[in-house]
Amino acid sequence: MTLLLKKTFSFRQVCIAFLMIAGGFSWPAFSGEVEVPVAVYDFSKAMALSRVDEAHFDDALSDLMGSSAKGDLKAVSIEALKGYLDQSFLYPTVFWGAQHEASSQQILIERLYRFDHQNREAYGLCLTFRWLSPHIHQFAALCQSIGDALWKENQDQMAGLWRRLERPPWRATLTGSDALVLLTESYQNHPFSEARLRALIQQLLREDQQDLARRLLVELLEINDEALWNTERGGVYKDLVQLFDVEVPDQRGSLPR
Repeated sequence: MTLLLKKTFSFRQVCIAFLMIAGGFSWPAFSGEVEVPVAVYDFSKAMALSRVDEAHFDDALSDLMGSSAKGDLKAVSIEALKGYLDQSFLYPTVFWGAQHEASSQQILIERLYRFDHQNREAYGLCLTFRWLSPHIHQFAALCQSIGDALWKENQDQMAGLWRRLERPPWRATLTGSDALVLLTESYQNHPFSEARLRALIQQLLREDQQDLARRLLVELLEINDEALWNTERGGVYKDLVQLFDVEVPDQRGSLPR
Protein backbone atom coordinates (compact mmCIF):
# COMPACT_ATOMS: atom_id res chain seq x y z
CA MET A 1 0.00 0.00 0.00
CA THR A 2 1.17 3.52 -0.68
CA LEU A 3 1.58 6.01 2.10
CA LEU A 4 0.32 9.52 1.47
CA LEU A 5 2.66 11.68 3.53
CA LYS A 6 1.51 15.13 4.52
CA LYS A 7 3.32 17.80 2.52
CA THR A 8 2.50 20.65 4.90
CA PHE A 9 2.83 20.59 8.65
CA SER A 10 1.36 22.81 11.34
CA PHE A 11 3.65 24.77 13.64
CA ARG A 12 2.78 22.29 16.41
CA GLN A 13 3.78 19.31 14.25
CA VAL A 14 7.08 20.91 13.29
CA CYS A 15 7.86 21.59 16.94
CA ILE A 16 6.98 17.98 17.81
CA ALA A 17 9.33 16.67 15.12
CA PHE A 18 12.22 18.75 16.41
CA LEU A 19 11.54 17.73 20.00
CA MET A 20 11.49 14.06 19.04
CA ILE A 21 14.76 14.33 17.10
CA ALA A 22 16.23 15.85 20.25
CA GLY A 23 14.86 12.90 22.23
CA GLY A 24 12.46 14.93 24.34
CA PHE A 25 9.00 13.86 23.25
CA SER A 26 6.83 10.75 22.98
CA TRP A 27 3.56 10.43 21.06
CA PRO A 28 2.08 6.91 21.11
CA ALA A 29 -1.23 7.42 19.25
CA PHE A 30 -1.46 5.25 16.11
CA SER A 31 -2.79 6.67 12.88
CA GLY A 32 -1.95 4.66 9.76
CA GLU A 33 0.74 3.24 7.47
CA VAL A 34 4.26 4.52 7.00
CA GLU A 35 6.98 3.46 4.53
CA VAL A 36 10.56 3.43 5.79
CA PRO A 37 13.34 3.14 3.17
CA VAL A 38 15.86 0.40 3.93
CA ALA A 39 19.11 -0.46 2.17
CA VAL A 40 18.95 -3.64 0.09
CA TYR A 41 22.12 -5.71 0.04
CA ASP A 42 23.82 -8.66 1.67
CA PHE A 43 25.67 -6.75 4.34
CA SER A 44 28.28 -9.19 5.61
CA LYS A 45 28.79 -12.07 3.21
CA ALA A 46 31.39 -11.76 0.44
CA MET A 47 30.19 -13.11 -2.88
CA ALA A 48 32.53 -14.87 -5.29
CA LEU A 49 32.64 -13.06 -8.64
CA SER A 50 32.66 -14.84 -11.98
CA ARG A 51 35.03 -13.96 -14.83
CA VAL A 52 32.19 -12.06 -16.49
CA ASP A 53 31.61 -10.08 -13.29
CA GLU A 54 35.29 -9.24 -12.98
CA ALA A 55 35.41 -8.24 -16.65
CA HIS A 56 32.75 -5.58 -16.07
CA PHE A 57 34.82 -4.07 -13.29
CA ASP A 58 38.19 -4.44 -15.03
CA ASP A 59 36.92 -2.81 -18.23
CA ALA A 60 35.32 0.10 -16.36
CA LEU A 61 38.43 0.69 -14.26
CA SER A 62 40.69 0.46 -17.32
CA ASP A 63 38.57 3.02 -19.17
CA LEU A 64 38.61 5.28 -16.13
CA MET A 65 42.35 5.26 -15.52
CA GLY A 66 43.06 5.35 -19.25
CA SER A 67 41.57 8.83 -19.37
CA SER A 68 44.46 10.13 -17.25
CA ALA A 69 47.93 10.40 -18.76
CA LYS A 70 49.37 10.20 -15.24
CA GLY A 71 47.26 7.25 -14.15
CA ASP A 72 46.07 9.39 -11.25
CA LEU A 73 42.45 9.34 -10.09
CA LYS A 74 42.47 13.10 -9.54
CA ALA A 75 43.43 13.62 -13.17
CA VAL A 76 40.82 11.39 -14.82
CA SER A 77 38.10 13.04 -16.88
CA ILE A 78 34.61 13.75 -15.62
CA GLU A 79 33.23 11.67 -18.49
CA ALA A 80 35.28 8.68 -17.34
CA LEU A 81 34.12 9.10 -13.74
CA LYS A 82 30.53 9.22 -14.93
CA GLY A 83 31.05 6.12 -17.10
CA TYR A 84 32.43 4.13 -14.18
CA LEU A 85 29.57 5.13 -11.87
CA ASP A 86 27.00 4.32 -14.55
CA GLN A 87 28.46 0.82 -14.80
CA SER A 88 28.51 0.46 -11.03
CA PHE A 89 24.80 1.29 -10.95
CA LEU A 90 24.10 -1.46 -13.49
CA TYR A 91 26.18 -4.07 -11.60
CA PRO A 92 26.04 -3.00 -7.92
CA THR A 93 26.90 -6.39 -6.42
CA VAL A 94 30.11 -6.36 -8.48
CA PHE A 95 31.24 -2.76 -8.06
CA TRP A 96 29.93 -2.29 -4.52
CA GLY A 97 30.60 -5.79 -3.22
CA ALA A 98 33.37 -6.57 -0.76
CA GLN A 99 36.05 -6.93 -3.46
CA HIS A 100 35.66 -3.53 -5.12
CA GLU A 101 33.63 -1.26 -2.86
CA ALA A 102 36.71 0.64 -1.60
CA SER A 103 37.60 1.62 -5.17
CA SER A 104 34.02 2.57 -5.99
CA GLN A 105 33.74 4.72 -2.88
CA GLN A 106 36.86 6.69 -3.78
CA ILE A 107 35.65 7.16 -7.36
CA LEU A 108 32.25 8.39 -6.15
CA ILE A 109 33.93 10.82 -3.76
CA GLU A 110 36.17 12.14 -6.54
CA ARG A 111 33.11 12.69 -8.74
CA LEU A 112 31.29 14.51 -5.94
CA TYR A 113 34.27 16.82 -5.39
CA ARG A 114 34.08 17.86 -9.05
CA PHE A 115 30.62 19.34 -8.46
CA ASP A 116 29.67 22.61 -6.85
CA HIS A 117 28.52 21.46 -3.41
CA GLN A 118 25.10 22.98 -4.00
CA ASN A 119 24.62 20.95 -7.17
CA ARG A 120 21.38 18.97 -7.33
CA GLU A 121 22.94 16.38 -9.66
CA ALA A 122 25.62 15.70 -7.06
CA TYR A 123 23.00 15.02 -4.41
CA GLY A 124 21.17 12.80 -6.88
CA LEU A 125 24.31 10.63 -7.02
CA CYS A 126 24.43 10.58 -3.24
CA LEU A 127 20.87 9.28 -3.10
CA THR A 128 21.49 6.77 -5.90
CA PHE A 129 24.20 5.04 -3.87
CA ARG A 130 22.80 5.73 -0.39
CA TRP A 131 20.81 2.48 -0.40
CA LEU A 132 22.95 0.52 -2.90
CA SER A 133 26.36 0.76 -1.25
CA PRO A 134 26.97 -1.59 1.70
CA HIS A 135 29.30 0.91 3.38
CA ILE A 136 28.54 4.62 3.20
CA HIS A 137 30.71 6.10 5.94
CA GLN A 138 33.33 7.27 3.44
CA PHE A 139 30.91 9.61 1.66
CA ALA A 140 28.07 10.13 4.18
CA ALA A 141 29.43 13.39 5.65
CA LEU A 142 30.13 14.86 2.20
CA CYS A 143 26.65 13.96 0.96
CA GLN A 144 25.08 15.38 4.11
CA SER A 145 26.80 18.73 3.55
CA ILE A 146 25.66 18.80 -0.09
CA GLY A 147 22.09 17.98 0.94
CA ASP A 148 22.04 20.58 3.72
CA ALA A 149 23.15 23.31 1.31
CA LEU A 150 20.49 22.36 -1.23
CA TRP A 151 17.78 22.12 1.42
CA LYS A 152 18.44 25.70 2.51
CA GLU A 153 18.20 26.79 -1.10
CA ASN A 154 14.98 25.02 -2.15
CA GLN A 155 13.11 22.71 0.20
CA ASP A 156 10.28 22.07 -2.24
CA GLN A 157 12.58 20.56 -4.86
CA MET A 158 14.44 18.46 -2.29
CA ALA A 159 11.41 16.91 -0.59
CA GLY A 160 10.67 13.41 -1.86
CA LEU A 161 13.72 13.13 -4.15
CA TRP A 162 14.33 9.55 -3.00
CA ARG A 163 10.93 8.50 -4.39
CA ARG A 164 12.02 9.53 -7.89
CA LEU A 165 15.15 7.38 -7.97
CA GLU A 166 15.55 5.08 -10.98
CA ARG A 167 16.12 2.21 -8.56
CA PRO A 168 14.25 3.18 -5.38
CA PRO A 169 15.22 1.62 -2.06
CA TRP A 170 13.32 -1.27 -0.56
CA ARG A 171 10.62 0.05 1.77
CA ALA A 172 9.33 -1.49 4.96
CA THR A 173 5.62 -0.76 5.32
CA LEU A 174 4.18 -0.78 8.82
CA THR A 175 1.42 0.71 10.94
CA GLY A 176 2.72 3.62 12.96
CA SER A 177 1.88 6.79 14.82
CA ASP A 178 1.75 10.37 13.58
CA ALA A 179 5.13 10.80 15.24
CA LEU A 180 6.60 7.96 13.20
CA VAL A 181 5.19 9.48 10.00
CA LEU A 182 6.82 12.83 10.79
CA LEU A 183 10.18 11.32 11.72
CA THR A 184 10.18 9.10 8.64
CA GLU A 185 9.44 12.08 6.40
CA SER A 186 12.29 14.00 8.02
CA TYR A 187 14.68 11.06 7.56
CA GLN A 188 13.62 10.49 3.94
CA ASN A 189 14.54 14.08 3.11
CA HIS A 190 17.85 13.84 5.01
CA PRO A 191 18.94 10.17 4.75
CA PHE A 192 22.57 10.93 5.66
CA SER A 193 21.61 12.63 8.94
CA GLU A 194 22.78 10.73 11.99
CA ALA A 195 20.41 12.63 14.30
CA ARG A 196 17.33 11.96 12.18
CA LEU A 197 18.10 8.26 11.73
CA ARG A 198 18.77 7.85 15.42
CA ALA A 199 15.46 9.57 16.28
CA LEU A 200 13.64 7.27 13.85
CA ILE A 201 15.20 4.18 15.43
CA GLN A 202 14.22 5.40 18.89
CA GLN A 203 10.62 5.88 17.76
CA LEU A 204 10.54 2.43 16.17
CA LEU A 205 11.58 1.00 19.54
CA ARG A 206 8.79 2.93 21.27
CA GLU A 207 6.33 1.38 18.83
CA ASP A 208 7.64 -2.18 19.28
CA GLN A 209 9.31 -2.40 15.85
CA GLN A 210 12.59 -3.92 17.02
CA ASP A 211 13.40 -5.85 13.84
CA LEU A 212 13.29 -2.77 11.62
CA ALA A 213 15.15 -0.76 14.27
CA ARG A 214 17.97 -3.34 14.16
CA ARG A 215 18.15 -3.13 10.37
CA LEU A 216 18.41 0.64 10.49
CA LEU A 217 21.00 0.39 13.25
CA VAL A 218 23.41 -1.11 10.71
CA GLU A 219 22.92 1.97 8.55
CA LEU A 220 23.38 4.25 11.56
CA LEU A 221 26.70 2.56 12.26
CA GLU A 222 27.74 3.34 8.70
CA ILE A 223 27.02 7.03 9.21
CA ASN A 224 28.86 7.03 12.54
CA ASP A 225 31.13 3.99 12.68
CA GLU A 226 32.25 4.88 16.23
CA ALA A 227 28.76 4.42 17.63
CA LEU A 228 29.31 0.80 18.67
CA TRP A 229 32.36 1.70 20.74
CA ASN A 230 30.56 4.69 22.19
CA THR A 231 27.77 2.38 23.28
CA GLU A 232 30.12 -0.06 24.96
CA ARG A 233 31.61 2.85 26.92
CA GLY A 234 28.14 4.04 27.89
CA GLY A 235 28.46 6.92 25.45
CA VAL A 236 26.06 8.80 23.18
CA TYR A 237 24.24 5.68 21.93
CA LYS A 238 23.64 4.00 25.28
CA ASP A 239 19.90 4.40 24.65
CA LEU A 240 20.20 1.89 21.79
CA VAL A 241 22.26 -0.66 23.70
CA GLN A 242 19.36 -3.16 23.71
CA LEU A 243 19.74 -3.50 19.95
CA PHE A 244 23.34 -4.61 20.25
CA ASP A 245 22.35 -7.55 22.43
CA VAL A 246 20.66 -9.23 19.45
CA GLU A 247 22.37 -10.21 16.21
CA VAL A 248 21.67 -7.72 13.43
CA PRO A 249 20.17 -9.49 10.37
CA ASP A 250 22.79 -10.09 7.67
CA GLN A 251 20.37 -10.38 4.78
CA ARG A 252 18.16 -7.36 4.14
CA GLY A 253 17.01 -8.08 0.62
CA SER A 254 18.41 -9.02 -2.74
CA LEU A 255 20.30 -6.84 -5.17
CA PRO A 256 20.41 -7.38 -8.98
CA ARG A 257 23.77 -7.76 -10.63
